[in-house]
Amino acid sequence: MKSIVSLQRLHLIAAALLTVNFVGQALRAEPIETKPFNGITVLSQTLESPRLISLQLVSIDLLAPGIRLLVSDGRRTTDGPVIRETTRQFVEQTGAQIGINGGFFAQSSWTDILSGQTRLLSLSVSDGKRISPWHPTSAGHNHGINISKDNEVTFIEPPAGDHDGYATAPDVTLYNAIAGNVRLIRAGKIVARAGGDSNYPQSCIGLTADHRLLLFVSDGRQPELSVGMTYREVAEFLAAHGAVDAIALDGGGSATLVLADTPDGRPRVVNHPSDGMERPVGNSIAVFASRHSSETATETALSP
Repeated sequence: MKSIVSLQRLHLIAAALLTVNFVGQALRAEPIETKPFNGITVLSQTLESPRLISLQLVSIDLLAPGIRLLVSDGRRTTDGPVIRETTRQFVEQTGAQIGINGGFFAQSSWTDILSGQTRLLSLSVSDGKRISPWHPTSAGHNHGINISKDNEVTFIEPPAGDHDGYATAPDVTLYNAIAGNVRLIRAGKIVARAGGDSNYPQSCIGLTADHRLLLFVSDGRQPELSVGMTYREVAEFLAAHGAVDAIALDGGGSATLVLADTPDGRPRVVNHPSDGMERPVGNSIAVFASRHSSETATETALSP
């Protein structure tokens, strides 16, 4: 297994030809940019400094025709257990083109574990259906994002004194909403703290000033493939790609990015989850986009 992983690492870094910078440090990489669907750009990149990092960044033009988002409903419409499933299963079941894992979850009993059920630790709303409220006692899980029916994006928090569980600050009508972990960028300012676990696989969502939604996944805990990133490093990378607001989603072994960009349209996992396999999660975000009229995706190796 070690020799196979080593070959993967050699393959990833053999074509590293240029130097880029996102935090004022030299980072060698060969970014590959693809446009598999209308309004969608995918950046795949491997960095060698400050450590070996494999990452994927999906940029979604929210103004492009045919773009739609959906948070999974966990087969429930009220607060309670949801059914765990992989992000790829959700994408395949809905016929979406892109998927990323969502918020935090935890099994509350052996019955839940054996039945495949779990409980979400914070806010989740799917096409207007309330799935799980804010949980103010769940420290760190009270930063969220709401995508309206018209693809308007708002970063939200629970207001002080919220007794409903679904009230937000700022006040919005919840449509597709999900809560993650820490706030990374707020109104153009990086607020993620420095330090922390540099071995952590990351899964994040952000927004640019020109109405592009950013989905980000970086692998971690795999020294031969990708070591990991801190929240601060992710925030700096996203800011360098235009993000003015961003939050972290559930990372670790849950971090998964799926694309249905194969010729037959079947979804595939494009990152390398640190569990060694896909982890069934509590919820995910799917993106629907139309294919190019030519049915062919473009691919570009970026240069300085």
